[in-house]
Amino acid sequence: MGTSRLNTENKLYTPKSGTTMYIDYMISKRMLEIAYKNGKVYRYFDVEPEVWDDYRDLVKSGGSSGVYVNFNVKPHFECKEVE
Repeated sequence: MGTSRLNTENKLYTPKSGTTMYIDYMISKRMLEIAYKNGKVYRYFDVEPEVWDDYRDLVKSGGSSGVYVNFNVKPHFECKEVE
């Protein structure tokens, strides 16, 4: 049995991204969820709200989701693949 997606009102689709499909954040659990275009979904834990704000603002302004994740998320936060 798989884990359900966050399904919050924060979900932001990233159609211009070459790597991500959507990003989502649950402030109460400080959990960032990223769905990749390859079909994999990962949750990153203990993510500060400021990281979500910066990431969301970057994506909304047309910045690279993949670059942000590679430099500001992956090296700093523990993650787990959602099945």
